[in-house]
Amino acid sequence: EYLESFVQPWHEMPRNQKPPTSIEQEFWASPQDGRVGSLRVEVLGCIGLSKNKVDTAVYLVCGDAAFATDVINGSRSPMWPACSKRCAVFPLFHAYVRLYVGAFDVSVLRAGENDDFRGRVVVDIPSIR
Repeated sequence: EYLESFVQPWHEMPRNQKPPTSIEQEFWASPQDGRVGSLRVEVLGCIGLSKNKVDTAVYLVCGDAAFATDVINGSRSPMWPACSKRCAVFPLFHAYVRLYVGAFDVSVLRAGENDDFRGRVVVDIPSIR
């Protein structure tokens, strides 16, 4: 019940109805593709990134999959609203995977420049309980 409301909170699904195939493919491990599970991540916010107000985006990398949040403009402690792009589901193909999270200032850049680094964290997935 929680899973259906997480995926589609605006859609009420009767209890006896089976989730659509696309939802099953996203969340449950399949013997055909070798997945052992999936990791669901939601970025809620960052606290005290720098002394300047920056345009912040968070990049997430887990295995060979990557995700980028929407950009939050002009805040030292950005919070991503519920209607923004802030959630991702990563497929897990083995038990010893890590999630890499980086916060970057993505202000308008000149040609050849990279995003400015603001912070990072590495989450060892087996250590989460």
